[in-house]
Amino acid sequence: MKKILEKTLYSLGTNFSFYDMPQELDYLEKNLPNSFRFREVIDIGCGDGSVTLKLKKILEPKTIKGIDSSERLIRSAIKKNIIAEILDVEDQKIQGDLGILWGVLHHFKDPVKTMKKIKNSFRSLIIREPVNKKRIFELGHRMNKEKLLEVISKAGIDIRQCKIIDLAKTKGLVVFVGL
Repeated sequence: MKKILEKTLYSLGTNFSFYDMPQELDYLEKNLPNSFRFREVIDIGCGDGSVTLKLKKILEPKTIKGIDSSERLIRSAIKKNIIAEILDVEDQKIQGDLGILWGVLHHFKDPVKTMKKIKNSFRSLIIREPVNKKRIFELGHRMNKEKLLEVISKAGIDIRQCKIIDLAKTKGLVVFVGL
C-alpha cells in the first residue's frame, strides 16, 4: 500500500521532505571531506532537483546530473536547468565518479541489493538517510541507525573505512564512502 501511495505522489510530481534540510545541508557543508569537492556527481533519486541545486553549491562539482525513476520529477528537474534523465537504478545500469543518495536508499525494494550494485558502480558515495523508525510521513523502509549501517555493511561497504556524521537533532545520518 505504501509503495502505491509513494508511486502516486511521485507521478504527480510531488517530492516531499519532512526533515530540517537546511540544517542537514549545513552539516554536510561543514563536514564534507575535501576529496568530495570538484567531482563528477550523479544525484541518484534526484526527485524534482531541489536538493540537487543545493548540493551543487556545496560540492562545486565539475558536472552534476540527476537521475530518477519518475518522469514527472525529472521534467521538474529539467525545468530547473538540471541535466537529468529517467533511470531506475534498481533495474538499469549506472556508473560514475561520485554518487549521492540523499534520502533515497529506504525507497528501494531491496536496499541491500541495490546498494551493492551502486557501490560497485561508483568510486565514492554520499549516503544521507533518515534514521527514525517512528516518522509518520516516511514512505519506504523505516530504519534506525543500526539498521542503516547493517544495510550498508551487507552491501559490502566497510563501515570502518567511512566517515559518518550522526545528525542527532534531525534524526538523520550521512555516510561518506570512498574517502
